[in-house]
Amino acid sequence: MMITGLFLSLARTHADKKMLSLFNGQERTVTHFRDLLNRAGWKLTAVHYDSLSVRRYQKVVAVPA
Repeated sequence: MMITGLFLSLARTHADKKMLSLFNGQERTVTHFRDLLNRAGWKLTAVHYDSLSVRRYQKVVAVPA
């Protein structure tokens, strides 16, 4: 069971790095999201954090400005 969990964790990390490198991606801060959304005509209204996850995923909520 422990090996399976480790394998899944490594596979997710590999997938994240692959997406970042293949598509010229970047990890974004809340400020980055706010600026990007503003330039696209949207307004950031909330950011939710997944407190149960070690990785701390952000969920960004935005509405048309």
